[in-house]
Amino acid sequence: MSCCGSGGCACILRAGLGIEITGSGTPTDPYEVASSLNDLGELFRVADTTSVNLTLTGTGSVGDPLELRATSTLKLTDLTDVLDPSGGPSVGEVPVWVGSGSDGRWEFQVPPPSPAGAVNVTSGISGVGSFGDPIKVEVSGVWGVGSLAGLGGDSTIGLAVYIDSAGKVRARPVGAPTWADVTGKPATFPPSSHTHLAADITDQANLNAGRVNSIRISSTATSVTPPAAPAAGDLWFFPKGT
Repeated sequence: MSCCGSGGCACILRAGLGIEITGSGTPTDPYEVASSLNDLGELFRVADTTSVNLTLTGTGSVGDPLELRATSTLKLTDLTDVLDPSGGPSVGEVPVWVGSGSDGRWEFQVPPPSPAGAVNVTSGISGVGSFGDPIKVEVSGVWGVGSLAGLGGDSTIGLAVYIDSAGKVRARPVGAPTWADVTGKPATFPPSSHTHLAADITDQANLNAGRVNSIRISSTATSVTPPAAPAAGDLWFFPKGT
């Protein structure tokens, strides 16, 4: 700038906001215009919201410029096109577009069932593949409940199932059980009162001992009283004088 005169500059300089002017404008004491702030970061203020977290770093110099970073904490329900009358979501619900164009909005609803024919099930399998009705294998019940109650044992014990080379579900085969594999057997087997037919007796020689023409001959070595009702066909011999 040109000097207003040899005695000094008569221009009037006025500092604005954040500006500081020093000196008298003479060659030996020139004007010096500088920022009155040591850190330009003092001119900025960050304000977080419920959906955005702001962070300001740097001093505003060439070597350390100001840097503003934002971290979004936005939830799905914070979106302006999510307008659920029930205030969802509830467990198991998903966003479903309701309406069309600018009049549409997202609501939280139970997933709609699969279109007809998209999933076909047969015997032993049920369900449509939705959250509320998933595809599942039909089983006989729950161990320890209903028809499976009171069976004892552990529900994790049983035959393993696998997929064979033909893609079929099969149970792991087991061999013939041994006597040691049988559980619940008694320690002893006491005999009970019973009878047998003559045809069931294999030792017929002993069965026919003491018989003549199939008539049993009985005798006694001591004096006994004859039976009150001898069996028909039996012949008894008793000592003399009985």
